[in-house]
This record gives sequence, C-alpha cells and structure tokens, in this order.
Amino acid sequence: MNLKKNVGLVDQVVRAVLVLDLVMPCLLGFVTGPVVYLMLTLALVLSVSCLLGYCWVYDLLKISTRPTLNT
Repeated sequence: MNLKKNVGLVDQVVRAVLVLDLVMPCLLGFVTGPVVYLMLTLALVLSVSCLLGYCWVYDLLKISTRPTLNT
C-alpha cells in the first residue's frame, strides 16, 4: 500500500478547522447522544488524514491537492 502524500497545505488547514468544529460542540455539551460518537469518529479520521498528509478517498479518485515540485 502506497501512502504517497496527496493532501496539500490548504486542505490540511481546512481539515484541522473542521476537526475543531466537530470536537468543540461535543466537549462543550451542545451535542449529546449517539451523534457525539459519529462526530468524534469523523474528527478522528480527518485529524489522521491531516497529520499524515494522505487521504484514501483522494487516492481512490486519483486526485491530489498537494502541489508538485518542478525540478
């Protein structure tokens, strides 16, 4: 399995903001019940893809938001 980075910087920042948007309402108690588990699972997936710089959905669709270096 090839984990070639395919998530660009802007995409990583957007994912990090989305993680915060998903986690904060759960921590502050605005969201309760089974929805909390769904939101935290999605936040975990987004944070892992943000930290690794790899998104399996992008790999499946053969797209990348990471710029290529022309050397």
